[in-house]
Amino acid sequence: MIILGGGPAGLSAALWCSELGLTSVILEKQARLGGQLHWIHVPIKNYPGIELANGAEYLERLTTQLHSRKFEARTSIEIDQVDVNQKRVVLRSGEVFAGRAMIIATGVRRRKLGVEGEDKFLGRGILQTGRGAKS
Repeated sequence: MIILGGGPAGLSAALWCSELGLTSVILEKQARLGGQLHWIHVPIKNYPGIELANGAEYLERLTTQLHSRKFEARTSIEIDQVDVNQKRVVLRSGEVFAGRAMIIATGVRRRKLGVEGEDKFLGRGILQTGRGAKS
């Protein structure tokens, strides 16, 4: 199983692949796993069944649960091509991954608003959610 993305969805996919006895590899663009969880600084109260202090606590629980599972995680990956039909991924390095199935769990990309002082507050709990009407 090829899993594109190492955020919560990709980590959950790796957990389930392990449960089912499937070999899997996570390919993550960033230098560390966790995705958007690194940017959640407020309590998580709307996740079914649990309440958490923040994204870091959730990531800690996920990685603890995955610690003894069999899967490979590759970080700082630059993907050159993805062929969904052939379930094949080619990295910029030329390395090729192919599998019987592929899960695309690439998450979202944060956009900047372009307002004064935005960079000063980056990573401090202020974020654009993308909700609301456009004018």
